[in-house]
Amino acid sequence: MQTTSKFLGLVVAVAFGVCVVTSAWAEPAVNKATGGGTVETGGTKVTIAFTAQVDAAGAVKGEAEFQLRTEDVTFHVDIDCLSVAGNQAWMEGVITTSSDPARVGTRVQWTVVDNGEGKGTQDQTSLPVAGTAGSCNQRPALPLIPWTNGNVQVR
Repeated sequence: MQTTSKFLGLVVAVAFGVCVVTSAWAEPAVNKATGGGTVETGGTKVTIAFTAQVDAAGAVKGEAEFQLRTEDVTFHVDIDCLSVAGNQAWMEGVITTSSDPARVGTRVQWTVVDNGEGKGTQDQTSLPVAGTAGSCNQRPALPLIPWTNGNVQVR
C-alpha cells in the first residue's frame, strides 16, 4: 500500500510538472494523447499515467509513468514519438529512470484507444514493449487490454 501511495504521489507530481511544461511549449498541439489509471493483467494491476503531444512542426514532447506490479518495477519514459489515427495513439520513448537500473536507456512503445466518455466501451491500452526509434509511426498492432479504471483522451 505504501508503494502504491508513493507511486500515486509521483504520478500527481509528474502530471503537475507536465501541465507546467505544456504551458511553456511554443507551438499548439496538432495531436495529443493523455490518460491515466489502471489495467489488470494476470490478476495483477498495472498503473499508467501519460501525456504526449506533437505540434505542427512535428516536435513531440511528453512523458509517462508505469508501475508494473507483475514485475515489481516502476519507470519513467520521456516520449519522443506520437502517432495518432482516429481514436488510437501510439507512443514511444526512452526509459530515463527506473526502480530497475538495467531498464534505463531502453526504448519502449505502447498504444492506447479512446472509446469515448460514459458507460460505453472501455478505453484500452497495450503494455509497453521494446521499440526502435520511430517505430510508433508504423502503428504496430499491439495486444490491447481494457482499463479497469481511468481515462484516455486522444485528439
